[in-house]
Amino acid sequence: MNTVSQLAQGIHRITLHPETGLTTVTTSDGSQHSLNLGPPATGERINIARFSYDLRRNRTEIDTIGGLSMEIDMPMPGQIPPIDGRPVVYLDQCHWSAISNHQYRPEVIPERDRAAANKIISMALNEEIIVPFSAGHFLETSALHGVKRVNLASTIIRLSRGWRMRHPVRVRMSEVREVLAAKVGGDRIPEEGQVFTLDATALMQERPDSSSVPGDLAGLGSVIEQLSTTQAQYDVLLDPDRVESNRGSEWEDHLRGISRDAEWRDFSKDRRRKASGGLALVDVAHEVMQIAAAAQIDTTIERLTEVLVDSIPEMPFLGLYADVLNSRLSKFEAKWEANDLVDMLFLTSAAAYADVVVGEKVATNYLNEAWMGRSGVCPVVRTLKDAADRL
Repeated sequence: MNTVSQLAQGIHRITLHPETGLTTVTTSDGSQHSLNLGPPATGERINIARFSYDLRRNRTEIDTIGGLSMEIDMPMPGQIPPIDGRPVVYLDQCHWSAISNHQYRPEVIPERDRAAANKIISMALNEEIIVPFSAGHFLETSALHGVKRVNLASTIIRLSRGWRMRHPVRVRMSEVREVLAAKVGGDRIPEEGQVFTLDATALMQERPDSSSVPGDLAGLGSVIEQLSTTQAQYDVLLDPDRVESNRGSEWEDHLRGISRDAEWRDFSKDRRRKASGGLALVDVAHEVMQIAAAAQIDTTIERLTEVLVDSIPEMPFLGLYADVLNSRLSKFEAKWEANDLVDMLFLTSAAAYADVVVGEKVATNYLNEAWMGRSGVCPVVRTLKDAADRL
């Protein structure tokens, strides 16, 4: 029995009070032990009043400063449950907003989507489907503020029930790692785990630093990491203040320049597709070198590149990303905007692994076009009704 499981036998509940920094541990005999992790930084807004993890039920109760109460799933670290055949439904931000409006402002929802929204909400709450959120939703929610943001955030938290999509950068690193392990070799590197997960540390591009867990809680380090990471994520999501975007334009400017380049336009369709695969690999070049170094792979950069170029079609996310890039770059006058990077990373990663993805019109079109030649029906649809019809 591992240390976490042993601790779970003696501890029934861990409760965080973010406003004061007080942590209360309730043991199996009903006694309580309090530890003070310190108050938040001066001027830091706190949106969660109580965050309480029941280790017996693997559930966490969340009470917000504004009076909302929600419950999410949170298994013991290292014991992430499987999806168990439940359909995974990934919603683009606009459709999360539609679901939120259906609950708080139903008059603005098109008639055709009302029954579908009800079905998705009911199935999510009854745990018949998994509706994960992602770091992309965090980024896009930050543009909202006030009641609209709180309503949207609480909808995401309540319906996702703690399920997240692993950050696309980590998904593609896993795919690259798997290909290199199979075809080049090297030391075994621990796998990331499933793409849709209850692991709070999977959400962002890098794992959070857990080195600051106090000595008194060292034995509970992995549990505290999950709790504090989840609490911080939801606190940010629920914050009613707008965060101004500082996204630059380098990415879209670069791709816009490629699509309008005379030499690129003269390429044959087959050559453009291969070149798009090369562009996709350029995006992961730094990660490839990190993986090669970590696995102590003894080969040349040329050999690594050759293997990856040949293996792009085998990688669900990176292969689809390359085809989406090709589809968009082949439309020479297509507009490129800052938000396209979010869509191409998160929607493409979701499309590669989810059962249903609900996107907006443009993204749905290019993902369906890029899907051609793959087995099965493309999981990407445009409306909530289309999604509900597939469930």
